[in-house]
Amino acid sequence: MDRLARNLDDLRKLNFAFHSRFNDICGNKMLAEQVRELRERGLPGRSGGWDTVAGMRASNEDHRKMIEMLRQRDTEGLGYIIYRHLNRWREFSKPATR
Repeated sequence: MDRLARNLDDLRKLNFAFHSRFNDICGNKMLAEQVRELRERGLPGRSGGWDTVAGMRASNEDHRKMIEMLRQRDTEGLGYIIYRHLNRWREFSKPATR
């Protein structure tokens, strides 16, 4: 595996860990597990969310804002950021090639 592939693999693992921890703090184990399962499925027929630096930066910025909203106890802001994060695929993904 080349260096770029290793780095992307490491980033994906960190991203998964971030989302897992974020879901776990909701306090509802069943809900956290359901979200995790849905997230792991991905979007059928889509790829490329992290194929660009812009896509990775947008995801990273969303994560940073989520933490900021948690610290500020801003539930409305957090809800907005999560909604935006969940819908970023529209900006950065593309139909999967076969």
